[in-house]
Amino acid sequence: MPGSTKSKKLSLVQSLRKIKGLKIKLRKREILRHLKYSPKSGEIPPETESLIQQELQRAYELMYPCVIYLTVPRSSDTFEKVKNEILKGSEKMEKISSNCVAVTLMASTAGIKIEKEIDNLKKKELTRALVLDAAGSEAAEQAVNFVSKLITEQAREEESCTGMRISPGYGGWDIRVTEKILKILDASKIGIKYTPSGIMTPRKSVAAVQGWFKQ
Repeated sequence: MPGSTKSKKLSLVQSLRKIKGLKIKLRKREILRHLKYSPKSGEIPPETESLIQQELQRAYELMYPCVIYLTVPRSSDTFEKVKNEILKGSEKMEKISSNCVAVTLMASTAGIKIEKEIDNLKKKELTRALVLDAAGSEAAEQAVNFVSKLITEQAREEESCTGMRISPGYGGWDIRVTEKILKILDASKIGIKYTPSGIMTPRKSVAAVQGWFKQ
């Protein structure tokens, strides 16, 4: 990067990216964990196993995974805003703020269609609703997993590495920071909103940050 002096700076430039209709694979093991089932063969009744398979297939038809993410190099003008509004309030955030060379803000959603079907099923077929609910959570999680893998590869190209992905509400980090992450990302571009009651809609959505560090 022009203007580099003491050490090699990231060639990375700040950019906002969004991906709609992301192709992901639902991990059955994680869905069973959400449902409090052991994934070991034979521990799930055959009729329940059949129902789970049916709803997983329907989940692929109903979900519309989307992600939006922004990587902010420490040298960018936006970093100070991210530092002051987001990277604070917990020990982990303070460490990221002090030591990172860049930070990625990200948000994902499984989409509104699967959520509406979950709500509809709750009125008449609760078990199916629970399976679809778990699948929706997994879809949102796999979408941010995609971003994490992508930026980890980008970080390697910059002779850096990425730390743990962290969401508001974990490790003592104020869950209300979610709203600030979504605002900076303009997550409404992928259909995510933050309600006055403090939840994201669609409910099957994730907001997180991930720091970049020099190796």
